[in-house]
Amino acid sequence: MYNLELQVEKSSNVELLRVWGVEIKPYMQAFHFLWSLGGIVSPFVLEPFLAVGRDVVQNSTAANNSDTGGLLNASVIPPQEPLETSIIWPFLMTGLMTILSSLPFLVVFFFARKEGHEEITEALDGKRQGKKLSRKLLVLTLGLLGIFYFFLDEVEDSSVSFLASYVVKQFKWTKIMGARITSTFWAAYAFGRLAAIFFISYVSHMKICGLFFILLIVAQVGMILSGMFLSDVGIWITTCAVGFSISISFPAMLTWIEKDFVQLSGQIMSVIFVSAGLGGMVNPQIIGYLMQEATPLWYNYVLTIDSVLLCCCSFLVLVWLVKKVLSMFNASQNETPDMKKRNLN
Repeated sequence: MYNLELQVEKSSNVELLRVWGVEIKPYMQAFHFLWSLGGIVSPFVLEPFLAVGRDVVQNSTAANNSDTGGLLNASVIPPQEPLETSIIWPFLMTGLMTILSSLPFLVVFFFARKEGHEEITEALDGKRQGKKLSRKLLVLTLGLLGIFYFFLDEVEDSSVSFLASYVVKQFKWTKIMGARITSTFWAAYAFGRLAAIFFISYVSHMKICGLFFILLIVAQVGMILSGMFLSDVGIWITTCAVGFSISISFPAMLTWIEKDFVQLSGQIMSVIFVSAGLGGMVNPQIIGYLMQEATPLWYNYVLTIDSVLLCCCSFLVLVWLVKKVLSMFNASQNETPDMKKRNLN
């Protein structure tokens, strides 16, 4: 199901660029905003199926011990069977919704008229903005973009994937509270994309992405401090800050690639998603092991390191590539024969 989601998102991004071309910035943010709404709803859908029996016993024990000065032993409380998490039902509901959402596309595939599609395709492609690069420069560009999306996915996916486990282990919250703070992360994430629909057209890609990446590093440092001092208020605030600061990066970078790097296609989107998938595969192994063997704070430490590498290394290298390499290449490509002769002389 995850592979199906990636294929749909990959093709949808390219199709949006074909339709709107140079005017894509707010529409790309709107598309990804609608995608992020599902992250807000899904934790509440999952919540009724989470195991809560053991958490109730532990919380009751702690409360009674504090009231009696520690004289009450946990064995005094009547034993309660821990409930099992029935994860199968949320998966079944998600699968059913996926099937239903695919039916309109199936109808279009079988019954839509195909006459005139070639003319429409040519008209849409005329609105594209991407550059044609040499083979060597294309390989360099894709390699650097792959590194960037590797770190971006490490931060984006791991931040939300391990958030519930982190607050349960470090703050001793219940699983239900873990689901709710996950939903809060997605709410801040969706709000960032919603706000970007209205302002993204008035700022440059480099400025807005740079500002949001700086905010991301500040938020990650704040989350470390909240975890060290067990600040409930701090973790709620920094969770929102992380979700907001990472929200616009993926769609904004796609429109920046189309504008200043290379024309996006299905093949280039495949490179991006493979790089993102590798980041999503590596980081959970590192964070999961360190949280289990050392301290849950390694969730914050690893994500802070990833955020610094994302901002100070990958993003700045891409800025250098656009300003110093691609700009010179494009200028040479746009030179007329007479201009080239003058430069040679």
